[in-house]
Amino acid sequence: MNLKKLISGTAAEFCGADVEIEYITDCLEQVHDGALFVCVRGQHTDGHQLAAQAISEGARAVVCEHTLGIANEVVVPDTRVALAQMSAALYGYPARQLSLIGVTGTNGKTTVSVWIRHILEQAGKKSALIGTLGADSGDGFEDTGHTTPDSTVFNRKLRESVDGGCAYAVAEISSQALSQERCAGFPFEIAVFTNLSPEHLDYHKTMEAYAGEKAKLFKAAGTAVLNADDLYTAGIRQVCQGKVVTFSVHDDADYTAKNITVREDGVSYILVSGEGIARVNLSATGLFSVYNSMAAIAACVEAGVPFGEACICAGSLPAVPGRMQRVIADAPFSVYVDYAHTPMALHAVLHSLRQTVRGKQILVFGCGGERDPEKRSKMGEIASGYAALTVLTDDNPRSEDPRQILEQIASGFKSKNQLIIEPDRRKAIAMALKKAKPGDCVLIAGKGHEKVQITAQGSFPFDDVKTAEEIWNSSIKK
Repeated sequence: MNLKKLISGTAAEFCGADVEIEYITDCLEQVHDGALFVCVRGQHTDGHQLAAQAISEGARAVVCEHTLGIANEVVVPDTRVALAQMSAALYGYPARQLSLIGVTGTNGKTTVSVWIRHILEQAGKKSALIGTLGADSGDGFEDTGHTTPDSTVFNRKLRESVDGGCAYAVAEISSQALSQERCAGFPFEIAVFTNLSPEHLDYHKTMEAYAGEKAKLFKAAGTAVLNADDLYTAGIRQVCQGKVVTFSVHDDADYTAKNITVREDGVSYILVSGEGIARVNLSATGLFSVYNSMAAIAACVEAGVPFGEACICAGSLPAVPGRMQRVIADAPFSVYVDYAHTPMALHAVLHSLRQTVRGKQILVFGCGGERDPEKRSKMGEIASGYAALTVLTDDNPRSEDPRQILEQIASGFKSKNQLIIEPDRRKAIAMALKKAKPGDCVLIAGKGHEKVQITAQGSFPFDDVKTAEEIWNSSIKK
């Protein structure tokens, strides 16, 4: 696309020749002939300082927030917004050709997104999914690097979705993505809010700022589907300009769960709404599964699926990788792998298991490095209140000292008799499985679906599910 056409939808001042642009990037390493380089200010680097090098590497023009004296430069008020706008233009504004559903919140984004897509597809509405698991428009998942991809990748995947015949796209929208304008200008037909608790405060600094970024998703959404039981919903509701739909397990809402029964092998409840009343039977356990399923059903009804059909489809909701995933089926005790890596998520999972587990709970977890250090002792306190034994271990320590992270978690424990520290995650999982007795439950938390362990030395393959199954089959199973 020629540059003038590409920037026609932006508030841009253009100086230079109208060159042909083949692709857009804000990453210097991706620049070669035909590129439009967008100068973005990040936490560690400023793209404006790399503009001249980008030109020497083959970029045909640069987009910047102030003049740099480069022959072909486009000056805009906000390069992040411009990056999203130009990426949309380059791919033919694919978001406008889809019914776009965004899901945000601290916990539950992946599960709710997967479940919305499942119900839509069961109802005959071909749908794409973009999120933590990658992007899939029908041909399998492609890793996109982030929960919410960069705007160039996001628009490319939406274009592939349109070209693949999808009518809907369901996307997880992170607070960082909203802060960085990765989906600026996207016309979200439906926006879903799951819950909010402290996370990413190393990035956002305060809960008020974190909540404010989440709220951005709802300002222009056609319909907001909100968790009425969350403390932050009132603030989000204030910014909504479209229709608001609520769900709850406590109070009367647009969708309310009644007569909830939680079992080890699933949950059932009566869903009461203005659309009707129906029994919902889930194969996933935990009260959080009730919330997640209500969010998914409400979003799908708003998207045009009949209420009764949506509730029936909920009966076949798939297991989500790394989300209360049951592993080692032939063990005399239960073993789950879960992504819980925040205090709220860990509490929810452990509380749910306490309701159904006959024996003791054994927990394996750690905390990621360079992420929210203030949550570590809180998670230790939660663990000590539920688990009979916790094996603390490494979880993506990154550049931090792993031992220091583990000591900070351990500071929250009421009794060190409940605690074993084993930094080697494979050994920690083996230790927990060996100590489990019939009727017990082992929860391996924190990494969920992840396939690598990130350390100061780099990343190496590590999969909690495969590791647990390998240990069981090779050294414990009789």
